[in-house]
Amino acid sequence: MPLPRSPGGTRPAPRGRPPRRTRRGGDRRSGDRRRTGGGGGADPEAAAGQRPPVRAHTVTLHCTADAVRVTLYVGDDGPGVPEEFRGALFEPGRRADPGDGHDGAGLGLALARRLARAAGGDLTLAAAGPGARFAVTLPAG
Repeated sequence: MPLPRSPGGTRPAPRGRPPRRTRRGGDRRSGDRRRTGGGGGADPEAAAGQRPPVRAHTVTLHCTADAVRVTLYVGDDGPGVPEEFRGALFEPGRRADPGDGHDGAGLGLALARRLARAAGGDLTLAAAGPGARFAVTLPAG
């Protein structure tokens, strides 16, 4: 049975569903996940003066590797981690500032650390203020 043709007729159409697109147009199957804080579009609450507009943040990634381990550093230019909160940073359900206007249950770092440790690595706070920098270390190979 011949493969079905795409609308242009030059390439076979993919079998199954076409790739789902993210709100910003990235292809979920290719790992194209662009994220630039601040949302996409007008913010009616900020425009009405009910809360300040969301400032866009920058997230940086850096990776190092040797024969024993791979370390991925993830940093941002946000407010950082308060000194008094660092001991509870990786506890499930804990958030540094629950009233910061962001959704979340405080599970992300706890789950990420659990997964890293299950793979023989770890997740740590590498640096804080201004912004935060985390290190995910995993065994090489």
